[in-house]
Amino acid sequence: MIKRQSGKIKRWSKVFLSNFAIVESGIFFNQPIVEEIMNVETTQMKRCTIVKTSGRIDGSNAPILAQALKGITSKGVYNIVFDMSEITFVASAGWWVLIDTQKTCKTSGELVLVNVDKGIKDSLNLVGMGSYFRTFDDVTTAVGDF
Repeated sequence: MIKRQSGKIKRWSKVFLSNFAIVESGIFFNQPIVEEIMNVETTQMKRCTIVKTSGRIDGSNAPILAQALKGITSKGVYNIVFDMSEITFVASAGWWVLIDTQKTCKTSGELVLVNVDKGIKDSLNLVGMGSYFRTFDDVTTAVGDF
């Protein structure tokens, strides 16, 4: 951007910052970006396993969720309740993990989704996968359905 002041030309440039941290005392550059590791909690019930995580499910952490779900199905447990009450976003990588798990579970069980955010549910319906998963409003109802 060029700005004129009293006949002189001053050059101004825009600086795009990446890898920065803002703290009270100022901006610190070249701070490492910390990737949050996904925590997957599982609770074994009599007829199913409840799985819960939080935040975003995207390409950076979908493999962690896939590993946790495969660990459950490899033990012969095919009734899974996925509590999404603290999930804020699901990218296509996350949906593929859930679809793959549903295919595995369909042999003798099912993966059901619980507490799905309206925006997430709308995106699932938009791509035509809304009927692929049964959804419940609370964990107790989902567990009781098995």
